[in-house]
Amino acid sequence: MRRFFRIVGCAILFCGAGLRAEVIIETVPIGNPGNPGTLSGQTVNIQGTQMGSGNDRVCGAVSYPFEIAKYEVTVRQYVEFLNAVAAADPYALFSGSSSGVPDSNNIIRSGTAGSYTYQIGDGSQEALIHWGDRAVGGIAWCDAARFANWMQNGQPTGVLSGNGAADAGLTEDGTYATLGAAPSGANSNQPYQPIVRHPGATWVIPSEDEWFKAAYHKNDGITANYFTYPTSSSGGGVFVFSTPENNIIDPDPGNSANYHIGSPDDDCVGPPYNRSNVGEFENSASPYGTFDQGGNVWEWTDTRYLNVNGGLTLRRIIRGASYYPSVVQQQPDGFMCMHSAWREDQPPVAGVGRYGFRLARVNNDCNGNGQVDQAEIAAGTAHDYNYNGILDDCDIAAGTSEDCNENGIPDEAEVGRVTPPAYLVDDGEPADLLTAIGYPGEESEGYIVWMNQFTTVAGRESIGGLTPAMLPQFVPAGTPFTAYLWSDEVGNGNPADAAVLASAAGTMSPALDFVDLPDTYVGPEGTKFVVGIVMHIADTNATAPATYDDSSDFRVSWFAWSATAIDPNAIAGAGTLINLRDFLGGGNWMIRAQPAVVVPQLEDTDDNGVPDECEFASVLADMNCDGVVNNFDIDPFVLGLTDANAYEAAFPDCRLLNGDVNGDGVLNNFDIDPFVICLTNSGCP
Repeated sequence: MRRFFRIVGCAILFCGAGLRAEVIIETVPIGNPGNPGTLSGQTVNIQGTQMGSGNDRVCGAVSYPFEIAKYEVTVRQYVEFLNAVAAADPYALFSGSSSGVPDSNNIIRSGTAGSYTYQIGDGSQEALIHWGDRAVGGIAWCDAARFANWMQNGQPTGVLSGNGAADAGLTEDGTYATLGAAPSGANSNQPYQPIVRHPGATWVIPSEDEWFKAAYHKNDGITANYFTYPTSSSGGGVFVFSTPENNIIDPDPGNSANYHIGSPDDDCVGPPYNRSNVGEFENSASPYGTFDQGGNVWEWTDTRYLNVNGGLTLRRIIRGASYYPSVVQQQPDGFMCMHSAWREDQPPVAGVGRYGFRLARVNNDCNGNGQVDQAEIAAGTAHDYNYNGILDDCDIAAGTSEDCNENGIPDEAEVGRVTPPAYLVDDGEPADLLTAIGYPGEESEGYIVWMNQFTTVAGRESIGGLTPAMLPQFVPAGTPFTAYLWSDEVGNGNPADAAVLASAAGTMSPALDFVDLPDTYVGPEGTKFVVGIVMHIADTNATAPATYDDSSDFRVSWFAWSATAIDPNAIAGAGTLINLRDFLGGGNWMIRAQPAVVVPQLEDTDDNGVPDECEFASVLADMNCDGVVNNFDIDPFVLGLTDANAYEAAFPDCRLLNGDVNGDGVLNNFDIDPFVICLTNSGCP
């Protein structure tokens, strides 16, 4: 689902002669809060070789839902920003060299300081068409921070004076306290080093984690599953894999980006534009729906770069590659720089043509009550029953969700079209487990427990089941097991102290079959819990029956073996309890926890996503749906009783089960006498 944020003013490009257009940033929601990150940096292998860039860091873990711009900021939008605040330009927001000389964006500044105006090329419609929707380049981090401040402040209009305090309401405060920091000069980078976003800000330059998650995370739940490239693809060797192509083809075949390969002849766009229109590659989005996070322009984050000793530097992280070769190692092939392992950093005043940015929205307060949306969800004062990261009230008010019965719950959540995202640490692809794993103290038969530990997320504090994947080649289908939900009493992730909260019987299946548990509240957001299975197996001298996935490693998977029956409330006494990481060197079991559905489910007999109670008259015995029970209902009742299809064809706006007067869920002969009683009383007693 996408959202448009119209901050102030009109919602068209030009509202009238001499009036400034409003900048509209289209965003996409980034959900799955609480996902783990993954390693990025120089020790990550690319094409089988250690070829990442930048100091190693685990990236992409974000504990809250947020929104990020679908596209990079465009030339058109940046011109609106300049015309709003840069009649005088004390902070060098315009990168052109002098009046009348276009910069790399074909932006031309006219006039003198104090009365500057800005336009794209000659200001013609043709210039707008050719340049307006290309990603803006030549942007330093300090420029992007001031743009974010301007958005945070409601896109005000005024003349910057160069006095940071006086300019605070324009560009010098709001999200980042730039407060007149020098944009140029020998020490110009130094003032920007300590600047961080204000805690309550909404419009921000994304952090590296926010940017990374939006670009690479597979959007498959609370997982550590990431694509290699921001075009929803992964790959291996040079040009023999699914790296993005750098050609503009209409329609876009998918997995494409604007990046440099090796020579000017191989550029995707080339001079004078270099940058493509944002969203040009319409079928090459990230899993969350962002475009051009790979290629086009390098994008700033507001994360400060740490040196090898962990100390802060003057530099900010910049990611994603561009139409031009990388500065780091002069890497000629841009697809390398689009790789999730490639981190670069630049001084905050560096603003060459290949540097651009996009914004993000955090700490959202969509209902304007002064409370952060996620905090309201966690407190239970607001809800997100369709799990899209947006408060239900805001969804309904915006028309992106229907609420036909006006109870504040989106219809799709009430008719079973929404399932809470599962807790999982696997990517759904089982790995080849080492053969013939010998369990400590293995016998010809025994009992084994497999366990995964998770942490509750706001809105998913109750668990309703789990989904284990087993290996049928080692355990026959139909082999019984018991599924458990345990508390983690100490909260340290070690299930030695686990206490059973709920359990249910299950049987071995090769599929990821759901095992229903009694809906059980685990605890508030941040509470650790454990799910798993206990099984008696005839032969432990084989590969573990539980399916294993080596795509991630978070030390959350445990197992224990015992020659005798295992007490689920005394796992520590079940022989040797071992963390899978210590035993195999990495990986997790494919056992997922499924949050309980907390919304009462309504009937949707025609499966159109709308509750029946909103479509059909619900008066018992009113078979012609005229709102009253009388003799005119007799023939429709008989028709429904004898030919349900004919009834539904004759009365398409009525509900057949209006005739289920005895309430047993079907219309049949047992409803005749109760129907007659309702008929004689002009309504059911």
